[in-house]
Amino acid sequence: MELDIHFYKKKINNALKVFQENAKLFPNDANSWDSLGEAFL
Repeated sequence: MELDIHFYKKKINNALKVFQENAKLFPNDANSWDSLGEAFL
């Protein structure tokens, strides 16, 4: 069970990095920021 939690935390952290980079690359795109915000929920 602990391995599963570690796996999902890593996946979430990787997704957050991707959304953060996307928001940096496309700062005027509302969807980039919306996706980043959704990822934090």
